[in-house]
Amino acid sequence: MKRFFIIIFLINLLNLAAEEINLAKITFEGVNLKKKKKTFQESESKSKFNIAFSSILPHDGIYRITDEVTGKEAIIQIGYYMTKTPPKTLYLPDYLFSFLANAYEKKIDKVSLKLQFLGWAKTESESDFLNIQSLVISPENAATKIVENGDNQYYIQLGSYEYYQNSFPKITEMLPFLEVRPNFYMMRYQMKKNNQDILVYRVLAGPYDKNIAKKLLKVIHSTRDKTVFMKSGKTILKEENP
Repeated sequence: MKRFFIIIFLINLLNLAAEEINLAKITFEGVNLKKKKKTFQESESKSKFNIAFSSILPHDGIYRITDEVTGKEAIIQIGYYMTKTPPKTLYLPDYLFSFLANAYEKKIDKVSLKLQFLGWAKTESESDFLNIQSLVISPENAATKIVENGDNQYYIQLGSYEYYQNSFPKITEMLPFLEVRPNFYMMRYQMKKNNQDILVYRVLAGPYDKNIAKKLLKVIHSTRDKTVFMKSGKTILKEENP
C-alpha cells in the first residue's frame, strides 16, 4: 500500500513539474488545517513561519499565495509531504486561513489560491531569515518602539497597505537590499481614498543611522524601487494617527 502512495505522489510531482512552467495558471484550494482529523507535524507548524502542507509541492519551497477573490497575499513555506491529499489542496494553519477568510462577508471553508515560487529554505538559517513574522513590530507596539529607538534614528518606508500582512511579500523581496536584519514597524495612518477615510499601515524598516539609511536608499533606487524613501523617527511620530 505504501508503495502505491509513493507511486501516486511521484506521478503528481511529475505532473506539477510539467505545469511548473506556468504555475500561475494553476488554482490551488486552501483549506484550514484544523479541519484535518490528524495533526501533521505540530512542532514544525509552531517553529516555522506560515508552514503549509501539500502532497505535491516540494518540501521547504517558499511561495507567495494570493487569494483569487480578495487579492490578499501571504508567504508560505511547504512542510513535509502528505499522501492521501488531493494534488491541488493546500492545508493552511488556522491563523493564516482566518486571515484570508476574514475578508469574506460569509463564512467560507476554502479559498482559491494562486501560487508564485519565491525560493528555497534549505537550511535552518535561511528558513529563519524568511521568518518575517518574527521581525514585525505590530501596530499596537510600533510607536512605543520607535520612541525607545530615539529621534535621531531613520527608517526606510517600503509602502502602505490596508492589511499590513499584505506587506510580507514586499518585505521578503527587499530583505537582501537592507544589509543588516531590521525590524519592520507597522504604523497606522488615516488617508483619503475615493473621498472616504480609510486606515492604512505604513511599513517602515529600521532603525538605521542616517548615513546608512541614505546608502541603502541609493542602492534600492538604483536597482529596485524608486517609491521607497526614508524618514526620521521624529517625522514618523508626528505623522502617526491613533
